[in-house]
Amino acid sequence: MSKPITPDRPFFAPSAVPARPYLGVAELAVQLWRAKWLMGGIFAVIVAGGVFAAMQMPTSYTASSRLLATLDDFYVYRPLAGGDAAGIALEQDQVIQAEIELLQSPVVMASVLDQLGYETAYPDIAEGRERALVRGEKPREEIVREAEALAVDALLADFEVGAAPERPIIFTAFEHRDPKVAATILNAVIETYLSYRTELFASGSGESFANQRAVFETKLAEADAALSVFVQAHGVTDIEAELGALQRLAEGIRENLLDVRARRRAAESQLQSITADLAGTPAEVDIFVEDSSQQTLMSLKLEREDLLARYTPQSQPVRAINTRIAQLEAFLTDQDAPAGTVRRGPNPVHQSLATSRATLEADLRALSGQARELERQMEEVETRRAELSALAPEWRALQRARDLAEGNVMDYATRESQAQARTELSRQHGDNIRVLEPARPPVEGSSMKLPVLAAAVLFGGFTALMAGLAYAVTRRGFATPKSLERSMAIPVLDTAEVRA
Repeated sequence: MSKPITPDRPFFAPSAVPARPYLGVAELAVQLWRAKWLMGGIFAVIVAGGVFAAMQMPTSYTASSRLLATLDDFYVYRPLAGGDAAGIALEQDQVIQAEIELLQSPVVMASVLDQLGYETAYPDIAEGRERALVRGEKPREEIVREAEALAVDALLADFEVGAAPERPIIFTAFEHRDPKVAATILNAVIETYLSYRTELFASGSGESFANQRAVFETKLAEADAALSVFVQAHGVTDIEAELGALQRLAEGIRENLLDVRARRRAAESQLQSITADLAGTPAEVDIFVEDSSQQTLMSLKLEREDLLARYTPQSQPVRAINTRIAQLEAFLTDQDAPAGTVRRGPNPVHQSLATSRATLEADLRALSGQARELERQMEEVETRRAELSALAPEWRALQRARDLAEGNVMDYATRESQAQARTELSRQHGDNIRVLEPARPPVEGSSMKLPVLAAAVLFGGFTALMAGLAYAVTRRGFATPKSLERSMAIPVLDTAEVRA
């Protein structure tokens, strides 16, 4: 706010004056223009330094190569023991990432350095190592180890590897000052990588299978020895087979015993029947009887029939012959035995029954003896079966141990053979990695001259601008009448140019 005019203050003046003049866009442009020589000098110095630095930048050459990576036998899961989940394979992207990691392995880079030498790849590191060895400031092993670490880090820094998404192609590149050395190192890296991955994938499995096979061969020999001691101690060769044979023998003996017992019971029953029949059969019978009574009776009956043909039944001749027939029949009825001459002898039926009884008695004795022998055999078989059944658990345990060891020996021998075959085939045919194009010395190189020069120009311009701005904001004078009016809050009526 302005103060009123008094005798002490005969003019209108602002109550306060700012410490620095007000700078608008026009004022800032004027101040920058006034600082043009300062800004130009700073810009020229920085650009000159950038040009000098750009001229010192070396030209480098990048050799490139491409690899085709496809799924092969190495990326298929095979369990070391058992067969669950076997045959599971990695996806293509996983295979590519695994191969990229192998390409970037420090082991591969160290092997390349051993093949080519430090002098070829990085002469500066080789010279530094020799100087350190001459000075002897550190132990030789430590100097060599540090130089190798530096060279490996340098190789990894100059080596580039990548892959496009969903494509089985791996891109590799190596940058070096010498185009021939760049191509040589890149080809050496690829060859070493192919050899290293083959040994890495194949060596461990074959050796582990061989070691496991040797372990189970030792267990198999121990199981065979224990089984041999058991067989010699108990006099058995194959308990399962012997138990099966004893089972079949017992069944046969049991069937024979049941048959013999059935035949003996049948023979006993038949003997009882024959004995009963023999008791009711006389030992002697009439062999020859000379008696004509029946013949006379038959003649009389024939004569009566003849008389009836001529006479009536009430006639005298018919009645007379009927009387004679009745008397003869009454006589024959009163006789207990035939009348006349009789000869007696042994009864054939009695003799046959006696012979059958003797035969059955002999058969019974034989069947009883056979039954006792079969019972004795059955007892021996059951006793042997009980002994073998008691020995069976131990024998089965020994047999299981032997069979398990033998199965493992066969399994690991097969796996070892397959691992060796896969290793040999991979060495001969390059497995799943194919070099589409080997690295060749590049014709055109690349340098950091232009980027360094551009950076110097940008940095010089920025620094000069900052110096101009610093000059503008530190000035105490007023660049334009407007700046004075805004800063002092008083109107400017006219301007005059002052010449020295």
